[in-house]
Amino acid sequence: QDLSAALDADMPDLYESELVTVSGTLGALGGGGPGHVRATLVTEVLDSPNFVFRAGNADFDAAGLSTGCDVTVGPSPIWRFASTTQAQAYRFTDIVVESCPAPTVQSATAIDNTTVRVVFSSPLDPASVAVGDFAFTGGLSPSGVVVDRNEVTVTVSAMTDAVDYTVTATGVDDLLGTTIAGMNTAMFLGVGAGDPVPVFTEYVEGSSNNKALEITNVGTRALELSTCEIVLTSNTGTERRHTLAAGRLAVGAQHVLCHASSSAELLAVCDEVDSTPVNFNGDDALEIYCGGVLFDSIGQVGVDPGPEWGDDTVGTQNQTLRRTDCSIASGDTNSGDAFVPADEWTGSTLDDFTGLGNRNECAG
Repeated sequence: QDLSAALDADMPDLYESELVTVSGTLGALGGGGPGHVRATLVTEVLDSPNFVFRAGNADFDAAGLSTGCDVTVGPSPIWRFASTTQAQAYRFTDIVVESCPAPTVQSATAIDNTTVRVVFSSPLDPASVAVGDFAFTGGLSPSGVVVDRNEVTVTVSAMTDAVDYTVTATGVDDLLGTTIAGMNTAMFLGVGAGDPVPVFTEYVEGSSNNKALEITNVGTRALELSTCEIVLTSNTGTERRHTLAAGRLAVGAQHVLCHASSSAELLAVCDEVDSTPVNFNGDDALEIYCGGVLFDSIGQVGVDPGPEWGDDTVGTQNQTLRRTDCSIASGDTNSGDAFVPADEWTGSTLDDFTGLGNRNECAG
């Protein structure tokens, strides 16, 4: 049956496993489980968070779908997840695209001194994207483009650090052949010459969920944090990954990442709150990658040290550790070698947050 006009389509007990067709508009996108994407599906009579469209990533991309697309799904069996009714596309032919909004520029970010990442609202047709589709203020000249779904990496001439630039995109098409509407622009901050070097400079493994990491840029130019990923590897070998929130970390500046259930005192000095990368105990290893390059690590990946690395004086359990040597210009880039905290770290008491976000305590 066709559920396009069903007011009760969001009630899975009524339609679970039935063969249905439904037409609607895709709302906000989200994860639909491993290898899948889902979006709220707004029909002519129903706008409910419990009625969604779901498809495999490959089929979703091949159809060129994005928020705002009008689609018809099916005929296919309704998929149920808990209390959610999901109009499921089990194969590409279960999706009929009626129309989609024209692509727009959503954001632009300088990745390094000569690279800008431009993000669009929908996947683009690579054949439609050319160097001449991008124009920049401030004298920047584009010389190359690489398309990855809805992202275009543009190679440009050398930027000046901390200068505001604007990119204008014209002429590109999405996978459905719809050309970008008008002239779309986005502003971004330039990245200068030199290299950012993010290292861990403070580690808090406190009582309950008082857990935090301080990252300092000891390099020679600003760092775009969204290019960095914290990898937490438990003593069982389980990996958890977290991409840092977008923002610039200036040379010599700190970025503090905290567990969401930390105390109010600790949360007051945090720049970013996310439990995934800081849900560690004294026997879990940590790494920071930026642009796919390992810059620093705490612990030894693949090794269970017992309760902690180190001891009660300088150790990774129930202590705050600080890198108090200001002359440190790089981190531990071999996360598989032995980790001895006392080599570069100084131990402090449980729940000592006094140095977070400020390296005034370092010397040398």
